[in-house]
Amino acid sequence: MINVYYLSAIFFLYISSNVYASNNGCLSFDVLLTQNIENQGFHRELKWLLEVIRPDTSTLIKNECSFAVELDMPPSVFVNPDELADLQRLGILKTFIGEFVDIELTEHEATNHTVYIFIETDDFSKVSLTLPFHARYQRSQISGGYGKAVLNKPRLLVRCLQKKEKLCEKFSTEAPCDFRGDEKCQWFDIKYKSLLEVNEMLVPVGDLDHYPLVSIVTLSIGCMGCIYILSLFSVFSKKPI
Repeated sequence: MINVYYLSAIFFLYISSNVYASNNGCLSFDVLLTQNIENQGFHRELKWLLEVIRPDTSTLIKNECSFAVELDMPPSVFVNPDELADLQRLGILKTFIGEFVDIELTEHEATNHTVYIFIETDDFSKVSLTLPFHARYQRSQISGGYGKAVLNKPRLLVRCLQKKEKLCEKFSTEAPCDFRGDEKCQWFDIKYKSLLEVNEMLVPVGDLDHYPLVSIVTLSIGCMGCIYILSLFSVFSKKPI
């Protein structure tokens, strides 16, 4: 009996909130974002499925609403600017990177950077997005094994050019207006329901137990190369000009 009363109370509050929002004439959002990490090793893909349940697509188009995903990449992972530029030229993904990204740095040398994914579609009911990203090399450790790279939860942003209906969202932030990044606009944070299957991944790290062997082999190969080059010099120096 208690469960019935509890469920009834939740249903009543849900209906009341919707009625309150509609009575105040503001545009409220009911959004589900599903996230998966695919592939193995250092080269991965973030796959999102964005489902805008409310408002419907016609209302979003009428208000000229657009969405963007803001993702803060920690030092352990990075997006490749050249790779994203190729996807942009092909019209597959519209992105903007907030900071310079050095793809050669290791985890302990790198810093955070932010990537924005701009969603352009005529149907917001179901939108699929794929963001390629890569793990950085981490410090080697005794016995090798795996290190962890933890991804931050993405932020979902919305802005509407035609404000025929006021947004119910209260918290705003400044972000690039589009993938060009020339100007910044006011976007609103959307509280979404999330199904984040996993937000961390295992990354292979070097084995320090192999350091002596690798050092000896590297030094031996270097010495052999030097001896070979010196022998060539001695042969050619003896030949008459």
